[in-house]
Parts: sequence; C-alpha cells; structure tokens
Amino acid sequence: MEQKREHLDQVIGTIERVQAIIQEQENQTDSDLLLGLIHALQREEDQKQWMANHMSKELLDRIFLEGKTAEEKLELEKKITAIFSDIIRFYHERKPVDELAVQEKGLELMNVLTEVFELEYFDELEEISEGFGDKSLLHTKVLTNEVEAYLTDILSKVREEGR
Repeated sequence: MEQKREHLDQVIGTIERVQAIIQEQENQTDSDLLLGLIHALQREEDQKQWMANHMSKELLDRIFLEGKTAEEKLELEKKITAIFSDIIRFYHERKPVDELAVQEKGLELMNVLTEVFELEYFDELEEISEGFGDKSLLHTKVLTNEVEAYLTDILSKVREEGR
C-alpha cells in the first residue's frame, strides 16, 4: 500500500508539474509533446541515476538545473516547452526551415540551451548522445522522430547562417 501511495503521489506530482509548465501557453500543446513530457518527468530520477554513471557531474548538474530555484527551473521548462510546441506547429504547417519565423524559433532554442549548458559542455553532451543512441535513458523522446529531424535541420540552418 505504501508503494502504491508513493506511485500515486509521483503521478500527481508529475501532472501538477506538467500543468504548471503548459499553463500560460498561448497555443494548444501538442498531445505527443505532452505525453513525452509526462514520460520524461516520470523517469527523471531513473535518468539522473543512469546519467551519473555516464557523464561528468558538472554536465549532470546542468541538465537537471541544479543550483536553480524551483521558479527558475519552471521558467526554463516553460520556455523550452513553448519553443518545442511552436516548432511542432511549424512542422505540421510544413513551414520551410529557412523561413524567418522558424529560424527565429531555432535561434531562441539555441540561446536557451546555451544559457543552460554553456558552450564548454556541448561537446560532451553530443559525444554522450552519439555513443549511446536510442538505447539510453538519456534518450527519452519528447519529440517524434520526424519533428526531431525537422528541428535538427532548423538548428543546422541557424548555425549555417551564423546567427
């Protein structure tokens, strides 16, 4: 009964956190994004333990926003979720990756990621994700493969443009 109660408390906590993240979104949040977010939040502790064995403590702390207040974490989660939501909408609207609004959203995401990780951690993060691929707990899907490929194209275009 105690285990069941802990599990229910975790589920309720996850739902409340997702509600807080999407609360102020102007557009309706994509259902795949919501499900991916719920799944990622449910597995967060497992992911953290797995990652602790595969990366530096500094990178792990950055990924899980250690040292930030609950409000700061929530604001970053809101920003990233809103950006992902817009990118999913652009994908479904078939907007080309070189369209200005799409490029601006890609640049916004890069700025947020740079704020969180700083450039010195990008190489380690890329190396880790390439080394383990789809097999790792690190690779919890928040975006579909198609949207992820679209986002990759957007970010490549942003880097190419040198924005």
